[in-house]
Amino acid sequence: MFLAKKIIGLDILRFLMALIMVTYHVQPLLEKSFLNELSFNGFLATSTFFILSGFILTHVYYKKIQINTFSNTNFLIKRFSALYPIHIFTLLISILFFFMLHFIMKKGFPVEVGIQVLPGLTSDQTFSINFKDILFYILETITLVHAWDYRFLFFNGASWSISTLLFFYLFFFILVKNIKDIKNLKKLLILFWCLSLLPIIYLTSLQNFSNEIVGFIHRNPLLRLPDFIFGILFYLICLRVNKYSKKIQFFSIIFSILGFLSAHYLVKNNPQNWFFLAHNGLFLFPEMALIYAFLNINISNTKIKVLIEKLGKCSLTIYMLHLPLLAIYTTIYKLILASFNSKSLNELVLNAKNIEYINIPAFIVFMIILLAISYFLQEKVFTPIQIKLSNRLIIKKDLIHSKS
Repeated sequence: MFLAKKIIGLDILRFLMALIMVTYHVQPLLEKSFLNELSFNGFLATSTFFILSGFILTHVYYKKIQINTFSNTNFLIKRFSALYPIHIFTLLISILFFFMLHFIMKKGFPVEVGIQVLPGLTSDQTFSINFKDILFYILETITLVHAWDYRFLFFNGASWSISTLLFFYLFFFILVKNIKDIKNLKKLLILFWCLSLLPIIYLTSLQNFSNEIVGFIHRNPLLRLPDFIFGILFYLICLRVNKYSKKIQFFSIIFSILGFLSAHYLVKNNPQNWFFLAHNGLFLFPEMALIYAFLNINISNTKIKVLIEKLGKCSLTIYMLHLPLLAIYTTIYKLILASFNSKSLNELVLNAKNIEYINIPAFIVFMIILLAISYFLQEKVFTPIQIKLSNRLIIKKDLIHSKS
């Protein structure tokens, strides 16, 4: 049935988007690989994930909002409980590994950080951040406001999306409540899409590709909020139409592939004019078409269905864990390779520094390790913690409410 209680196809899509985002971040470490081409459109997976988040949350909570049984406080507690344990765990790994490596390599402060550049462009330019900057960034990260810091990414660079998602959740209830009764949602979607592109068109026209502007475009929550709103709108449109066609599904797949290829072509050949637009909303409709293509996928085998649900559930863990784990994995990989040609510790460190890339087999091994650890942590660690944390916070909230 269309828009059934549990849409298994979206679990598949969430998992696939997580894999694409991981590959997008790993591909710079792969020398002369076809996967390097993801640098020109891999970022679309993040946008699709944000749209998907709005779509799924509206699907889960729409009925409660409609009949006025939705508790916004409970919703925010559950969302916070789902995000924060994963966030803190991966942050601690990143901090511990950074300072341990910093100490072993006998490095001091300030630390050199590379500037943010457009896809296909390289730069040896760096800028310095001192110990005070790092401590302040840790504070920003712990309080989940670091997506607003456009200067640089540090420690777990993927965690800005957690900060952005939490910002989205703050507006979820008021957005759905005010959008759900609007008559012409399709016109609203098109109008809002055009309006959301205006600031991106303006920033593109400036042709300013400084570190700060690229960082601002990349992760500013206000600029990424339209993706989440599009997900809400798209769900409500699908709910009203309430029809699913195999023919439309086929054309949706073709349209999404064409959009993916178009983004690749435009950004690769002219990143100065197309990257900001491609990154921030231009390819909304191919992204929505991709979601539509996965809506009516049915899995009859119960064991496979349960596995897919679990993989969909651990997609955020995969995404949050991959950069800290990659830093550890590549360090070990380089040390092992360097050990074959090193006779002393100093020579080992120097030879390891000179290794820039990993090969495809090493990438495959990394992916297997990442998936296995992520699956285990989600099932055995994060899910129990998330449930306990959510229940305790809700009980505490109810106690405070009853006393008042």
